[in-house]
Amino acid sequence: MERPTIMLATHFTPTCCNDDQTVWVALVGIYIVLLLKLWYAPVVYPFKLLAYFTHELLRCIAVVLSCGKLDGMAIHPEEGSETHFEEGSPGFVLWLGYLGTMAWGLVQMCASLYYLPTVVCTSVTLGLLVCFFLCADTRYLRLVIALSFTALVALLAYALSTHSTNVLRFVVLLSGVNHALFFFLDAAADLRVHPSDSYQMLTVYGGVALVVAGLLQAALFACAVAWNLAALGGAMPISLDTMALPTQVVCVCFLVALTVAVGHSLYRQQCALRRPELHALEDDDDKFV
Repeated sequence: MERPTIMLATHFTPTCCNDDQTVWVALVGIYIVLLLKLWYAPVVYPFKLLAYFTHELLRCIAVVLSCGKLDGMAIHPEEGSETHFEEGSPGFVLWLGYLGTMAWGLVQMCASLYYLPTVVCTSVTLGLLVCFFLCADTRYLRLVIALSFTALVALLAYALSTHSTNVLRFVVLLSGVNHALFFFLDAAADLRVHPSDSYQMLTVYGGVALVVAGLLQAALFACAVAWNLAALGGAMPISLDTMALPTQVVCVCFLVALTVAVGHSLYRQQCALRRPELHALEDDDDKFV
């Protein structure tokens, strides 16, 4: 009687998504990492300021709808943004600004897959930039807005002339991720003049409302990602062996960005932990002087 033999696979090649789905997920991951780590860097100021203005514009609309008196808005790339108003409903203003900004970001994420919706979202963004330019009160803001407007018009003209959004859709997707996760991005650091929505929810409604708002945004963002992956389906799934070269490049870029971001965060954490020890050594040196 022969013994049964067990065949072991020599290699394992999992299949999951197709090339388009893999590239899209990797790009979203790259955008999230870059926005989290570069939120206070000037390189993301055009997208950051646009998100601030969209957020405050929705809050201004909420003030008007709640029969309040609008006094103005303040927008600064490092100090945050705030809408100054009297009367009205502060809760309605807070939630409409939060939900409206997130909804506009999710719309842009879903629209980035198609030609006409991408063009429409770009046109709306150009209109927002024009309104922002008219409301800006500093030369720096107007310069950033003018440069952003010029670059976006050039990309839109190229897309219309070539009937392709191969470049423009990446910009719309980045703007969508920025707006959709604005609640988390803006809450990264509250050591500034104008408090974020998360801080206001925590002080006004308590920690439960803050957790609910965070879970709601995370759930809707996950739904948008799932919808886009379903829309990009249809092609054959790929494995590590059959992955196209552009897909490999994007995945490697995501892994590199994630590794650098994690390493930088750990380095900053170590520096923060050592700072009290350094201060103690400096105090001891001062005693001997």
